[in-house]
Amino acid sequence: MVGGVVVIYAVGIPYWAVVVGSLPTAAIQSLVFIPGDVAKAVIVSLVAVAVHRAYPTLVPVSKTHAAKVDVTSISD
Repeated sequence: MVGGVVVIYAVGIPYWAVVVGSLPTAAIQSLVFIPGDVAKAVIVSLVAVAVHRAYPTLVPVSKTHAAKVDVTSISD
């Protein structure tokens, strides 16, 4: 998710700079969206962990990865 947000900002801020006429102004105006993006990332992460704990076989895990990390044994 973080990668997607970075791409959106990397494209969106220069585009907005063309509209407003200044890259620094566009970058400063884009700061207002960062708290919401961080909140969405945290919420999505919490939901993903909860779903994975509730349905551990929903996403198949390779044997190599399963040997390294067993998310079903993580305690709260």
